[in-house]
Amino acid sequence: MNYAVWGIFISLLIILSIIDWKTYMLPDGLTQTLLWLGLAFNSYAFHVSSRQAIWGAICGYGLLWIINAFYRLCRAQNGIGQGDFKLLAAIGAWLGVLALPWVVCIASVSGLCAAIVLWFRHRQTVCPFGPFLALGAVGVLVFQLCLQ
Repeated sequence: MNYAVWGIFISLLIILSIIDWKTYMLPDGLTQTLLWLGLAFNSYAFHVSSRQAIWGAICGYGLLWIINAFYRLCRAQNGIGQGDFKLLAAIGAWLGVLALPWVVCIASVSGLCAAIVLWFRHRQTVCPFGPFLALGAVGVLVFQLCLQ
């Protein structure tokens, strides 16, 4: 197990989370770096097979794109930023397609709890999703590593 590589993954997730929390933006340069590093490491089956990594990237992006498309049809505005699509694609490239439902579940529940707290404390109606995707990814990673 190469913990230095996981340190890179987690460090980039932390940096992206801080940026998203402060600016509501996830820079393409960092999300794409995370994506390509995940695909590169898993091309050698570092954590999951290359097939799992590729499908993880495709499904990660596509899942949030579809959810946002339905939201846009109903509300005539975006509900999820495109940076979140790219971040989930990168997470899928690192953890594999089978991890995505768990990542999204953890992110959704923790994000909803944070949004409720922000609403009641500050009447804030917008909450970035990237930090919660990162939290879900780290949670799933820890679980996967404990199973190995």
